[in-house]
Amino acid sequence: MNRIIRMLGVDKAIRYVIFGKIISVLTGLLLIMLISHHLSKDAQGYYYTFNSVVALQIIFELGLSTVIIQFASHEMSALKYDYSERDIIG
Repeated sequence: MNRIIRMLGVDKAIRYVIFGKIISVLTGLLLIMLISHHLSKDAQGYYYTFNSVVALQIIFELGLSTVIIQFASHEMSALKYDYSERDIIG
């Protein structure tokens, strides 16, 4: 087993990531079971609606941050610094 892990290039950091993902999946399943068992149908509806709104916000923020990073990188490449006047030109 160790030979296969070494051949795949799984080092200590990757093992931690895999372990974290496994824990995340297990806690997600536990959370789903707890929600379905302990919350009423109305409360479940509110929970899943709120979760969906948060997921949409995360998707929109990911796209916006990518655009901002690309724009800032493009603009930064054309900037020059004038050492005599201590000013940014561009």
